[in-house]
Amino acid sequence: MSSFDVVTIGRVSMDLFSQQHGADFTEIRGFDAMVGGSPSNIAIGSARLGMRTAVVTAVGPDDIGRFVVAN
Repeated sequence: MSSFDVVTIGRVSMDLFSQQHGADFTEIRGFDAMVGGSPSNIAIGSARLGMRTAVVTAVGPDDIGRFVVAN
């Protein structure tokens, strides 16, 4: 059985970030997509610091669920 330094439980999602940093919302022409949601953000940040992390969540059988699993 594996052991983890951090285990988070909860919602995982897809966050959208403007490609035009600092632009008014009406001036945004594109977005970058990244995995998000509070539990995921904590796990990702902890992993970047060298910790062994896991996220306990569920994803749907849709495009967002497939995006989250792939990324």
